[in-house]
Amino acid sequence: MVVPKISSVTPSCNLDISKLSLPKHIKLADPSFHKPAKISMLLGAQVFFKIIKADQIKINDSITLQNSVFNYIVTGGLPTADDKLHCFLLSEQEGLENLISKFWQLESLEDESLNLNSQTKLCEDHFVNNHRRDQTGHYIVQMAFLKEPSCLGESKQTAIRRLNSLWRKLEANPNLQQLYRNFIHEYLAMGHMEQVFEASEPTVAYYMPHHGVLRPDSKSTPLRTVFDASCATTTGESLNSILANGGVIQDELFAMLLRFRKNRIGLISDIKKMFRMIFIDESQRDLLRIVWKESIDDPIKTYKMNRVVYGTTCAPYLAQRVLKQLVMDDGHNYPLAASAVSSDMYMDDLLTGAADIYSAKQLKEQLIALFRGGGMQLHKWSSNCKELLADSEVSDGDVSLTIPVETKALGLLWRPQKDSLAFSVSANVDTCESCKITKRSVLSITARIFDPLGLISPVVTKAKLLMQELWRLKLDWNDSLPIQLESQWKRFVTFLSTINTLNIPRYIFLDYALKIELHGFADASEKA
Repeated sequence: MVVPKISSVTPSCNLDISKLSLPKHIKLADPSFHKPAKISMLLGAQVFFKIIKADQIKINDSITLQNSVFNYIVTGGLPTADDKLHCFLLSEQEGLENLISKFWQLESLEDESLNLNSQTKLCEDHFVNNHRRDQTGHYIVQMAFLKEPSCLGESKQTAIRRLNSLWRKLEANPNLQQLYRNFIHEYLAMGHMEQVFEASEPTVAYYMPHHGVLRPDSKSTPLRTVFDASCATTTGESLNSILANGGVIQDELFAMLLRFRKNRIGLISDIKKMFRMIFIDESQRDLLRIVWKESIDDPIKTYKMNRVVYGTTCAPYLAQRVLKQLVMDDGHNYPLAASAVSSDMYMDDLLTGAADIYSAKQLKEQLIALFRGGGMQLHKWSSNCKELLADSEVSDGDVSLTIPVETKALGLLWRPQKDSLAFSVSANVDTCESCKITKRSVLSITARIFDPLGLISPVVTKAKLLMQELWRLKLDWNDSLPIQLESQWKRFVTFLSTINTLNIPRYIFLDYALKIELHGFADASEKA
């Protein structure tokens, strides 16, 4: 057999030698023969018999120890794990099971103790002891590990295979190909990654495969590139499997949306490329490598990321912790902004506001200054106050000078012109007699009703009762609904589209109220 190049590592994965009875009195030429490693030397056939000695020790039917001038060589074969298959998406559509999980969790009260785990203190201590800022104000952080990175095996070959597979998809889709190129070029142009020119590999490195997810509904980011830091190396470990996760350190969505409704003037924005505004310490950048080529036939080049990478386990924690640190470091200079960032930030989204225009202008000015000091930029501003958006002193290229008709606010629709909250529920279900309505189709629509504030609880409750009945009947995913439930479902879907006509006032107070009463309701029903 003739091949263009020898194997980069051998064996391809860790071998289980626990059941091998290797003699203890002999010396092996390679004591670590069972661990994946690079080939040190390639010997030609002309010297083979010069290094081989006569002695052999048979261990079992598969393994024989062959004596040589280098000591005993392990020959034969051991069973290895099956190759793992990898797949990736080219279109963003959330899985049904994940949607159902989120649907049921919305009405569950979050137990704060669940946010605290054995890794929380590790991550906090590691951040406090290892973060720093450069001369521009950017934060430089380190990833915290549960295991030493030296436990990672070889990963470059998998990354190359995935890249070649990706390019076959890109060749068939010129639009996707151009979007992908643009993404890589932007990453390089902004200095968020750099090419690696060294021929030799570092002692410890990790290569992340990557793929693109199309987002046709997003104007600013039509393609999101996902880095797969969960891809296993030849030792079975991946970067994500050894990274510590500090958990969530921001407030929950429900509380944040409630606060957003208490200010007469609403203001929303988000941090532009938040993860990529935070540097990763140079000592860890070899663990964030990727491979890329400009066309399917071009040579492969190696790059390493120098910013926090979306797709790593620690990325959300590091981003949230940097925002907390920014408030601790510079918040005393911007008290209004410090309060808003501490209580009104959900990951990179800001939902805040003020009681009057003057306070809102001050808040916006302080927010821009605070984030600029940390090397970050707020963009995509929206407000129900035109004067606030038209303020030329603090506007940026992403600010519209007119009040938008509709914008998203943490999953809800906000209509700033009317200052109302709304819903956009898609229920494109054929209600004709010939249409087959299954458990899958019912749950697919029901689970997409996003109502974190409980504004349409009666509707959601009716959907939940129907879902409970489907589970009680133990229907399979593709089973048709019984006639009675099918009729209920069709009536429900017909009604569901009317939800999109609702306009619920965002601002919950009256400016000149003499008395405010809070009414609560409870129900002892066993069903809901």
